[in-house]
Amino acid sequence: MSGLKKTVLAASSVSAVLLLSKILGFVREVIIARYFGASLEVDAYQIATIIPLILFNLIFLNAISTVIVPLYTEIKQSKGEKTAGDFINNLASFIILVSLGILITGILSKSLLVKLVAPGFSGDKYLLTVQLTTIMFPMIVISAITGVGTGLLNANRVFWVATLIGVPQNIVIIITVVLLSKTQGIYSLAIGTLLGVGGQLLLVLPWMIRYGYRPRFLPDFKDVNMFKGLKMAGPVIIGSAVYYAGIVVDRIMASGLPDGSIAALNYAFKLNTFVVGIFISAVYLVSLQSLSVLVSKKDYAGFKDAVGENICLMGILIIPMVAGLFVLREQIITVLFKGGSFDEIAVQRTASALGFYSLGLVGISIRDILNSSFYALKDTKSPTINAVIAVILNIVLNLLLIKKIGHTGLALSTSISATVLSLLLFRKIRTKIGSIDEKRMLVTYGKCGAAAFIMGCFAHVIHIFLATLPLSPSLVLVVTIFFSALIYFFLVYIFGVDELVKFKLFLYAKIFKKFHLRGKRGAI
Repeated sequence: MSGLKKTVLAASSVSAVLLLSKILGFVREVIIARYFGASLEVDAYQIATIIPLILFNLIFLNAISTVIVPLYTEIKQSKGEKTAGDFINNLASFIILVSLGILITGILSKSLLVKLVAPGFSGDKYLLTVQLTTIMFPMIVISAITGVGTGLLNANRVFWVATLIGVPQNIVIIITVVLLSKTQGIYSLAIGTLLGVGGQLLLVLPWMIRYGYRPRFLPDFKDVNMFKGLKMAGPVIIGSAVYYAGIVVDRIMASGLPDGSIAALNYAFKLNTFVVGIFISAVYLVSLQSLSVLVSKKDYAGFKDAVGENICLMGILIIPMVAGLFVLREQIITVLFKGGSFDEIAVQRTASALGFYSLGLVGISIRDILNSSFYALKDTKSPTINAVIAVILNIVLNLLLIKKIGHTGLALSTSISATVLSLLLFRKIRTKIGSIDEKRMLVTYGKCGAAAFIMGCFAHVIHIFLATLPLSPSLVLVVTIFFSALIYFFLVYIFGVDELVKFKLFLYAKIFKKFHLRGKRGAI
């Protein structure tokens, strides 16, 4: 089976699990929107969430989870499972110690952190943000352990557990808000978030133990592999710091805009990341593990082919989503969020941000595939250097665009910088491993772009027609998306996109083989 087919099949199973998690995530966002709207309370919650998550992601999630996959794979293949298990246990112990230090420091300096992240907040809004931050800070330690667990499971190709961790978190948040919002208000959301992170750890921990995790109070500081992992994580930590610094700058600027601007950006960003979470993240997880195996086997020809195939696969999947989100942005926001405290003004604000966020999806998808390629090669410096350049560009564009088009300027600058970053990474990977068949990529993306443009035009017309019929807005949207998807894949097939044709023939062969063998067994 070719690398593309393996990636598609593995990513499809991961996407199916992610779909459940992301659907619950949308239910969560709808509940938040209906109960609290795009209000100053939600603005305060978003800032309070960002503060511990930035400190956590800065040190753990992106850096440690990413480093574990290629390094654990190499250690396991060269030195055995016991040595790989010792590496995980030492690394986890070290991370827990550091996260406890961050937790204590963060709680002591929470007021200063809120001032730094949201200088536009004052009065009750500022005090509320500080209180919510205090409630949610302990999730740093919990998330640190969970981050190690997801990296360990991904390295062992147990993708579904790692991708399912959003399910308990979303369920807990939904239940907590529904039950406690009348008495606790926005505090119910903070409490639910903390308890939900605890639910993630309860899901992952048994699987961590199954694959060799044994809790230790102190790490073995003589473990060479642990320090190798920390050394590899250094550039990733810097890159994560730079990336989240860009998010902080966005929120700092948005904190001076009218109440509800941060909430509108967040709802649009979450909807945009729904696409990222289901498709881009699935291919990223699968490709990082498979590329790490190819590197450990020194199969660099297969590595180059896999990188090119993954980029083409992303184009086929993501380009029509960009067109769909942009054309139907207002209808999507109306169906998903409008109602209760989420009024027409909130719909317009969120839809405009979504339109600009969607333009960066192709750049984000290519960026993540190329990042997985560098990490598989144990090169964590190249993504970091280019991420710094992209974030500086993002900040400059923020300053220019926020004056022109308000909060939507922040969304547009995010998309532009993501696209520029993908181009920088593409240029760097070519200098590192050579050509990855750029001509094929351009042809694939050109055909998919043409098909998506035609699909977008049809989607607009179909929605206008269906809206004249006695159907609910939700049904109109679902039917429009369904027929638009059919039109897109029909056009892509007619245009002869090689990757789609090859995978179609592969599926036919699998089905034929299955029924052929079944027929033989029946004859016997």
